[in-house]
Amino acid sequence: MLKNIFLLAVSILLSFPLFSQNNAINKSTFYINVFINSNKQVYVESNKTEFSNIKVEIKKIIRNHPFKIDETIVFRIFADENLKLGYISDVNREMDEAFDIPLSTRRYLLNTVQLNIDGKNWFESKNIQELKKE
Repeated sequence: MLKNIFLLAVSILLSFPLFSQNNAINKSTFYINVFINSNKQVYVESNKTEFSNIKVEIKKIIRNHPFKIDETIVFRIFADENLKLGYISDVNREMDEAFDIPLSTRRYLLNTVQLNIDGKNWFESKNIQELKKE
């Protein structure tokens, strides 16, 4: 009897790592992308957005997205490399305030002039598509 209980306990303990690996594989990520050009114009996804409306745009995206239980949200900020970090951080803070739970942010500093990235269709740029592969 004691041997059976011991074997059951060992099998349960050994199965935990398998379940945790399985959960990591099944987890999906939903990205919210923001672009800040060298003129401090902000684009939330493809929408040019005033600084004061960043929270509203982020909330709208989150509210309209059909979430899965195991899905995580990640903010990605693509910004001109010549911008001051303070402005990028201000935009990030506005994004964070749109959602009650702290989310992770990935920042990409780009030479937008050399890459010829600007305007409404910034996310369709070949260079951005190469960056977002993770």
